[in-house]
Amino acid sequence: AVVSTQSTGEKRKVDQIEGGVAREDKGKAAVVVKEKEPSRDAFSVLMSKKPTPKEAQTKGESSSKRVPGASSGWSDVLSIYCVNPERYSEEVFYFDDQIVVIYDKFPKARFHYLVMPRKLVDGFKNLTRVDVPLIESLWERGKLIANEVKEKVSPTIEFQLGFHAVPSMRQLHMHVISRDFNSSSLKNKKHWNSFTTKFFVDVGIFIQQLRDSNRVHFDKEEYEGLLKRDLQCHICRCSISTIPALKDHIKLCKKR
Repeated sequence: AVVSTQSTGEKRKVDQIEGGVAREDKGKAAVVVKEKEPSRDAFSVLMSKKPTPKEAQTKGESSSKRVPGASSGWSDVLSIYCVNPERYSEEVFYFDDQIVVIYDKFPKARFHYLVMPRKLVDGFKNLTRVDVPLIESLWERGKLIANEVKEKVSPTIEFQLGFHAVPSMRQLHMHVISRDFNSSSLKNKKHWNSFTTKFFVDVGIFIQQLRDSNRVHFDKEEYEGLLKRDLQCHICRCSISTIPALKDHIKLCKKR
């Protein structure tokens, strides 16, 4: 693996080159490089399926360890990556003192990442305009990831960055997802509509609402209703009856 860094205080780019996965180590200028099989290129690394948190625990991490103040429920699982990202090297794409990025466990597209603050933030409910710089930092990291994928895979790949209006996980997290939506994990209407309707809130709109209203609020009943809408192509907006038919249509959509 070949890794380049800059001096402390400067922005450092984390590269994935020739099958190596590079991350900034917490509080250090150096990076930690986890070697992959020599035959695998950067595209293979980006696309590789990651073990689940449960599988990671079998490698020495006790399942009884919980984040203080968090419940044992599924909705709190993201917090473990924020508190101890170094323990989950297979799931974590990048981390530093302020931010952690993980591969989505059930990606809804070819490239799907979750960008989170290291500090625990319980969703949107307590955010104010004071937190705008925090959200902007997540946005900047997300753009770096998207640009890295474009550089190493294809410049034609399109991304969208934002939040679900009614998130299913407690820890604040921003999605960075490619707009191909080509994934076996995208299986139903709810999955599709959560990324292709107003249920998915662009990060710029999210920040603007926070600035203007000093809070972020989306009516739960209204926005969850969007998940029940009929399937539509996100490119040409024509109606499609099933997910398999929709995926086939997207490959040939004339408006692409």
